[in-house]
Amino acid sequence: MTNPRIFADFHNADSQGRLRLNCVGTSDDLRRQDVKLHEGQSLILYSEELQVEGVVQYSEEEKLWVAAIDWNLTRKSGKIAAQFGSAKGLIKMSDDFNEPLEGFEEYAP
Repeated sequence: MTNPRIFADFHNADSQGRLRLNCVGTSDDLRRQDVKLHEGQSLILYSEELQVEGVVQYSEEEKLWVAAIDWNLTRKSGKIAAQFGSAKGLIKMSDDFNEPLEGFEEYAP
């Protein structure tokens, strides 16, 4: 079974560098795929340009779900295609995430 691919806002990280899983796009993907978050769950997290694997944790401090990621393994896509089919506008993305990103060392634990 493959890990669910869930939208995440890469600008919405906590002080430990974990991505908060509380944005609208994340909620929409979780609901659409009928994913119930639990401690230790593996996810593929993506945005319009980035993708990374993460492990779900519950932040007792903030009382919300987060995903621990390795910022050094964050990838960007060479192919991005926007597809607008409804009033909400959907983003259809390529799975071609091969190029490592530079500059995320400050978030690494």
